[in-house]
Amino acid sequence: MLGALCLAASAPPAAAHDPLGRAQPNVATTVEGSGLAWTIAFRVRDVDSGNPIPSAVLGVRAVDGGSTVGCDVTRVQVELFRCRLVFPRPGDWNVQVRVDGDQVAPTTFSVDVQAVGDSTAQGVSSGGTRVALLVGLCLAGLAAAGALAAVVVLRRRR
Repeated sequence: MLGALCLAASAPPAAAHDPLGRAQPNVATTVEGSGLAWTIAFRVRDVDSGNPIPSAVLGVRAVDGGSTVGCDVTRVQVELFRCRLVFPRPGDWNVQVRVDGDQVAPTTFSVDVQAVGDSTAQGVSSGGTRVALLVGLCLAGLAAAGALAAVVVLRRRR
């Protein structure tokens, strides 16, 4: 089966500036990957100024009710963070993100995702040759149905 994970989320902007004068994170999230392995990028800026927050720290984990998967977050640029999230098995997961740090108002958000694929001894897969075979069979079936419909239409015209 093909994998699907969608994390198009952002932390909600605050209604007013933090009363303690701390930066308030606004987080834009993008995702790349398939199957059970995904790379998630987080762009963190202050909601009031739009500037990066140099002291921001991110924590990311995914839970499925019985298991927790951690994600090592790396700062790529002053405002850009990235982590590689590998789900150990398919299922419904809740990806939880926390942004905090020195002079940063703690902010949390989470996104429910569905990871689909196979776990293998070498890592994870989105289905490999089984997916290609399934897609090929579906396309062949559609082509056959189209050819049959064309024959029926041509016979009716005669």
